[in-house]
Amino acid sequence: TGADKALTVTGHVSITGDLLCNASTVVMGSCIVNASGTLTAPTSSGSFTINSESSSHAFRVSGSGELVNSDGTLTITTPAETRIKMNGTGNLHSLTVNHASCVVFTHTDSAGITVEGNLTITAGQLSTMEQGGSDKNLTVTGLVSVTGTLTGNASAISMGSLLINGGGIYNATSGTTTIIGISGVTYPWKSDNTSGSGFVHNNGKVHFDFGVTQSYYLEEDYYYDLEVEHNNDASHLIFTDNIADVGLTVYGDFTITRGYFRIHTAGDPVTVHGNTSVAAIGKFNDDGNCSGTHTFNGLITNLGTFATTSGTNNFNGGVRNLGTFTSNDTLTI
Repeated sequence: TGADKALTVTGHVSITGDLLCNASTVVMGSCIVNASGTLTAPTSSGSFTINSESSSHAFRVSGSGELVNSDGTLTITTPAETRIKMNGTGNLHSLTVNHASCVVFTHTDSAGITVEGNLTITAGQLSTMEQGGSDKNLTVTGLVSVTGTLTGNASAISMGSLLINGGGIYNATSGTTTIIGISGVTYPWKSDNTSGSGFVHNNGKVHFDFGVTQSYYLEEDYYYDLEVEHNNDASHLIFTDNIADVGLTVYGDFTITRGYFRIHTAGDPVTVHGNTSVAAIGKFNDDGNCSGTHTFNGLITNLGTFATTSGTNNFNGGVRNLGTFTSNDTLTI
């Protein structure tokens, strides 16, 4: 019933019993939750910071150890390469990496780690690889905000939404990045890094697999493989470019599995180097708004709704239409 008190431990904290942090400000050099130990982390009204490491780990929950995250945030400011290892019970709620010299490697004996809230990389780097080991999957239910670097290696990565801030880099997985969307958030993917280097695709796929029924905007200029899949037929994903007039370039394949895909600025160009597939419940430029140059170097297979641009249409790989194809324009095949 009394007031919360701050706890500062300069060195290592080893928990075999119970540590209850309430809404306190807690700072540790490093922390391990041993088997049969329980850490009840500070709530969002408090704070929890790790600023060093022990045996190459900043934070570790051992098998049969338990983390009760209390909906709080763990902040790592260790000025070195270090590890988070999650083997016990419980997930991180939110995680922040905030030191220019910090590189956090994710370790677990399972397939991957889960962050139930947000992942914020203010400075430094988070890598989805065990240090010197294998790739680990990463699931973040909320917002991933990157001002430092997120390195995806070859992991399966799922996010609620992604914000690449000025100077931030998403060095993407060569596998699949899945974006599930967050209710009320306008941009499930937004890049404020206008240098053109904020997103490194690494020949990976970005799959917008929305679980929320709403329309969204997308801000990014270049993808490798791109798939759009709403959870209903009526929602839109509306493309806006990161750098003015650059438009959308897909270096691999472009797939619209369900819902609408539209271009916000009519004159923006669209270039797809691989194949384009529009499923029976997919729609591309259905409102006929586009006037920029559209170039499709691979085969277009349309089972849904596809409308051409009033500008230049370069269909270099041909068209296989099994749906609704609308055009009053000149096509070059």
